[in-house]
Amino acid sequence: MEPGRLKIGKTDWEYISNSFVIFPLIGFHFDDFGHGPANAVVTQSGGDICPVAVRVDRTQNHAGAQFVNGQFMSTLEVGPQNRGPFKLANCGFWGTPATQEHIRQLGSSTLVLTGCHFTGWDHDRKGAPCIRANAGLLIVNGCEFMDEGKQPIVLEKGLQAATIFGCTFRGDKGIQNQSGGDVQIGLNTGTRPSQA
Repeated sequence: MEPGRLKIGKTDWEYISNSFVIFPLIGFHFDDFGHGPANAVVTQSGGDICPVAVRVDRTQNHAGAQFVNGQFMSTLEVGPQNRGPFKLANCGFWGTPATQEHIRQLGSSTLVLTGCHFTGWDHDRKGAPCIRANAGLLIVNGCEFMDEGKQPIVLEKGLQAATIFGCTFRGDKGIQNQSGGDVQIGLNTGTRPSQA
């Protein structure tokens, strides 16, 4: 195992708690490392100061994996080969100066974000969104996007469907939908930029 990286491969009903990684290129890495992919529930755990806090290349198609009460100081990336559902509940994301997007959904799987908060993306202010999705299914509910004047969500061509509801945004940028997929958006709130 590379120092600092948690490689999670073939395992069933794995429960991981109180795990912390710092400084690797990838914090938690889900993949098939030669014996099949995993399903897992990870609680009270996090990845700090790494370019990719969580990389999901492959999980079991029927069970996937989930994080509950996690903290991540960078990016979660769901790769194009993943087929299993991936869920995050009550998790916090904040970035380092190198952080662009907090979430990249590239796979055909389902990604669910519930009750999460996000701050500190797009540090160089080049317009990177907090969440970028261009494949699969996306469900975002009850999440808070704390950075004012930054793009929270971009749905790109290739995304099949998304549901985004009950979220709070800051500033006048909302959800950019370029997907052409079945997208349902509702009951979100936003605040206007503060006046100087």
